[in-house]
Amino acid sequence: MNNNFYNGKYTLICEDPTGIDIPLNFDVYIGDPKSVYLDIKEYELNKDETYSGHLIVNYKERLHSIDLLNIEKYKLTPNNVFFSNVFHDGVDSKCGVDDNLILCSSWVLPFIANQYRTTNSLYGDMTTHRVHMEKFNKNEDSSLY
Repeated sequence: MNNNFYNGKYTLICEDPTGIDIPLNFDVYIGDPKSVYLDIKEYELNKDETYSGHLIVNYKERLHSIDLLNIEKYKLTPNNVFFSNVFHDGVDSKCGVDDNLILCSSWVLPFIANQYRTTNSLYGDMTTHRVHMEKFNKNEDSSLY
């Protein structure tokens, strides 16, 4: 068995090639989370290692606003996720997330990949699974907003 639980690598999940240089600690998966989820889990099982995190890019232009070399500064846990923005409101129908960029752990990825199976919004699914939703740091990634 592998001595380290996390392998220090991240996945970059996007619909089509990004057109930018990707650091060596990233494995690129082309497709939506639903379609590449099984490939990611097979890799983790076959290599006996778990990715340190998953960056899901739904809007490629936002990828330039995040520092991929220092992605570790976002502390991922089994029950948190980072979004471009999170909208909390007293009225549940007004709550939501900006999912242009999503950073999550391997524990949260199944909830995102299988979100299409529920009638909840992504915000609702994260709440249902008690996943804490956080924004990327506005001070460092101000162009996200």
